[in-house]
Parts: sequence; C-alpha cells; structure tokens
Amino acid sequence: MSGIASRRRARLDRWRLKDAAVEAERRWGHGHGARGEWVDDEGDCHTQASLRCRCGSSRIAEDVGLSLSDSGAAWFTGVARCGSVWECPVCAPQKAKERADELSRVLKAWRGQGHAVYLVTLTVRHQWGDDLRELVRGVPKGWTYLRQGRRSAELERWGVRHFVKATEVTYGGNGAHPHLHVLLFTDGELGEPELAQLKDWLWTHWRRWVVDKQKWSEPLRDKAVDVEDCNDNVGAYLTKLGLVDEVVRADTKSARGANRGPWEILRDYAEHKRDEDGRLWSQHCQALRGMRQITWSKPRKASGEKSLRELFPPEEDPQGELAVGNETSVGGMNPEVWDELFASDPAARTRLLWCVENGWWSSVRSLAPGIVVHPPRPVVGAHDPTRIRRYGVQGELDQAELEQLGLSDWWDTTTGIDKRYPAPLIP
Repeated sequence: MSGIASRRRARLDRWRLKDAAVEAERRWGHGHGARGEWVDDEGDCHTQASLRCRCGSSRIAEDVGLSLSDSGAAWFTGVARCGSVWECPVCAPQKAKERADELSRVLKAWRGQGHAVYLVTLTVRHQWGDDLRELVRGVPKGWTYLRQGRRSAELERWGVRHFVKATEVTYGGNGAHPHLHVLLFTDGELGEPELAQLKDWLWTHWRRWVVDKQKWSEPLRDKAVDVEDCNDNVGAYLTKLGLVDEVVRADTKSARGANRGPWEILRDYAEHKRDEDGRLWSQHCQALRGMRQITWSKPRKASGEKSLRELFPPEEDPQGELAVGNETSVGGMNPEVWDELFASDPAARTRLLWCVENGWWSSVRSLAPGIVVHPPRPVVGAHDPTRIRRYGVQGELDQAELEQLGLSDWWDTTTGIDKRYPAPLIP
C-alpha cells in the first residue's frame, strides 16, 4: 500500500474509531472528571466531555478551512479539537508524535554527550474488582515516594540526573494491569553489578510503598520491578511510553500475550459491538481522564541544575522562529457546505483531504460544490518534494503518468496551466 493510500486508510480508521468512542461515551460514560468548559463563536458553552464527542466534526468558527503542510498532510481548520491523549483516536496520534519527536531529540542529544538512559518498569498485583481509578492514579504516586527525602539523594549514587515517566494500562484475565515506565537519565553507562544494586534498591522501596503505604497486595519481586538497558534502541523507549501510533494498527496484539491495550479494546468494540468492550473502554477513559501522559523531571533549584527541556531546547531558525513545517491555506467552505456534506460523514472528510494531498483540485471542487480553493504554486524540479507530495511522482509528468492520475484532460505539461480553471499552477 502506498504512503498516500496508507494515510487515507489510517485517517478513515481513526474517525470511525472516534465514532465508536463517542457511542461508548454516550452509553456508559457519566462525564466523571470533566474539566473546564469551552465557548464557540456563537457563544454556546460546552463541557470537555461534549468537546470529545464533537471533535473533528463540529465547527468552532463560521467557516471551515483547508490547510496543507510541507510534509503533504492536509487537515481542516475551524473545527473542534479535544486534544485528548487517552480518549480520542484522532488527536492521540498527533499528540503522541509531537511528544515522541521531542523525546527522541532529547534522548539523542543526551546520548551524544556520552551519557546513558535506562528504562525502569514498576507495577503492582491486580485482580478483577480492584478500583481502577485508584490503581491507575495511585501507581504514578509511587515514583513521587521514591524521589522524596533521602531516597532522592540515594538515587544519585547511580548517577541519575533526570527522568521522564509515563503510565500504561493493559487489561487481561485478572483485570486492569497498570505499569509505570520511567526513563532514568544517568551520567554514564552502568555495569551489571550496578544495575543489580539499582534493581534491589528499587524493589525495597517500591515494596514498602505498595504494602506499607498503600495497603495493596504483596507484589511479586520478579514482576514488580524491572530495569532495562535500551541505550541502542530508542524505539523501545517510545513504544513502552505509549508514543508509538498503535491507535489504528490491527496487528498490535503483540508482546502482551492475552492482554489488550485500550486502543485494542476500542477497536474490538467498533468491530464487534460487544457491551463488555464498550463498558471497559468507558471505565478506562473515566479512570485516566485528566492525567498526564508524560511527566518530565523539573529543574533542581538548590543546585541550579537545569531540566532536560532547558538543556536541550528545540532548535531555532536564523529568523528566531521554531523550525517547524510551514502551513499553507488552500481553500475553505461556508458552514452550510460543511454541515450538509462532511460534519457527520467521516468517509467524505477522508476523500476530500485525500484529494487535497494529491493536488486533485477538480475532484475537490466536485466533492464540495461551492468550496473555494486556491492551490499552492509548486516549483518544477526533478526532486521537488512539492511535486512528490501533490502527484506521487518525481520530475516532469509524462502523458502516461497524466492518464494514470486522471489529469490528462486538463493539465498542460508545457505551460503548467489548469485548462479547466485557467490559472497558472507553476510560475
């Protein structure tokens, strides 16, 4: 499957999964943990739970626009976005990619200075009947306990300077299985004896917190604490921390045996409509709603040591602006067109964005009568990324390629003129 076709399929799957999530929210959700409100341009007030249901389909501006990035991705502007990393199959992959890019950059920079990074996994015993909200919110507090008082100084014996932590929850035969994944940024690589000592120290204090402080079941030593050396595999970090796009992948039944991740549960509900899957998905969302996906260690005020984000800020361009891809507005539509053709039809939204990404402007106009489009002006070149983005080929388009793409009836290879809408597309 080509990159463009794969992107189209993934986008449609995400929107269909979002519809399933909205259905589960309305059937079993109770709005627990909703935080704040938002107001649209018409002055209507909505809760965060309402925003999640309306994400990607409801207008928050009078007109809906079409934008295109340098990477070739198209999207709508002027529509609601919830930004939920736990509940929204549309927003979660976007947020995950942003955080994965940032973490990859920091990991590479830290390793480039001769330091090391280790992955610690902490978990607790669990069974059906446990309070899910208490479990998933309680486990991250265990790391706070390990970092308090003299224990923070003791961790420095292994050269620990910074950390990044994330919560993961899977579900299996014994109910919810929460994990805490912590990346430890150390001064240098640790030998086998040092790693064993670190694991023993973590076990001693983790068990004390689980049993003595939380009054939970006695953890199993061989499963409760794990320390991995992943210095040569950045992808392993990102997968463990939930920053790899598993939202729409049907093949992620993977390394957890019979356990399922939350996105697998949602996919199973979308495909099979089993009440137990929908109810479990809703309970998962209510338990994690409002929690942070990723937490970075803060700067140390006493010693004046900077945080990771301060040590490795994003690179800036010569003009002082963040080095991110450019966004180009390529069209828009009035509210009547959006509400009638696209608001409730994820397949129609997918087709429209797919045509924009391919540069099929006549098809864009036919899909949405009344839409106003102003195509970008590509630069001709044998390795022009804009040409690759719009037509999926390199260099000049010959007649066979024009016919294959359905452009032979209106694209003039000599002048670069759109015959149907005569405006020069190439300067």
